Amino acid sequence: MPWETPAIAFATTTIQLKTPDPNPVFEAVPASIFIAPFLPEFLTTTPCVTAFGAAVACIVATHADGSAVTSDQPAAPGETVNLFMTGLGAVSPPVATGSAAPGNPPAIVQHPFACQLVEYGLGAPYTLGDLRMLATELTPGEVGSYRVTVQLPAATGSRATAFVNCQGSDYYAPGWIFVTPATGGPFGCAPQSMTRALPE
Repeated sequence: MPWETPAIAFATTTIQLKTPDPNPVFEAVPASIFIAPFLPEFLTTTPCVTAFGAAVACIVATHADGSAVTSDQPAAPGETVNLFMTGLGAVSPPVATGSAAPGNPPAIVQHPFACQLVEYGLGAPYTLGDLRMLATELTPGEVGSYRVTVQLPAATGSRATAFVNCQGSDYYAPGWIFVTPATGGPFGCAPQSMTRALPE
């Protein structure tokens, strides 16, 4: 059940779900939740298989033409792709709760945000390079999701999935994405397709 809070500092608040039924069979018990002004997380879709053989949920991502990044259509070295997220906090200009995000001008995220592409194999993880952050904004026409447009580094590794590591002093957002392996062949991922699944 998605919901939104005002842009505030770290806080703890109490919520209770209620039903319009005047005589509910069950009544929800109030619960305390932690609220952070910036808590990024990738939207994920169909599971993919990492270099370790573990099934994980891959990032919802699209190519520049809007088609989904999949095992059949992976992201290429140096390509510009869109990654979709939640929790990136306040934007400018502000957008009213429940309203679709504008496209012109875009609602731009105000918090600094950076990511790297990392390859995991049998040895220690190897940083392939920084993602060039081209735009970080609310997804135009959508409610509650953010579109992060990045350019991949010139090297995307030797496996069919790469690890996206977004980390700063007050955030950590990990995820996996299908990429074109340098040596060809699906070393890290079983062939499968994905569809874009953004909140309505």
